[in-house]
Amino acid sequence: MRNHSDQYIAVGFALFVILGVAYVLYRPRVQQSKQYQATVVPLANIMDVGFIVLSPAVVLLADSLLPW
Repeated sequence: MRNHSDQYIAVGFALFVILGVAYVLYRPRVQQSKQYQATVVPLANIMDVGFIVLSPAVVLLADSLLPW
């Protein structure tokens, strides 16, 4: 059974990974790369549609897990 400290560690680790990936991807050298530009635009469109479709489900799930 997981306790609250395990959840905090998991959330902290996820934030650390997201910030690390964002740091690498927002570097000027990466942003100006032709491969990056050819890959990111189509992926961003796919992720945008996925976010729009799945955001109500995420809100419902998160709301049911909140302590208040």
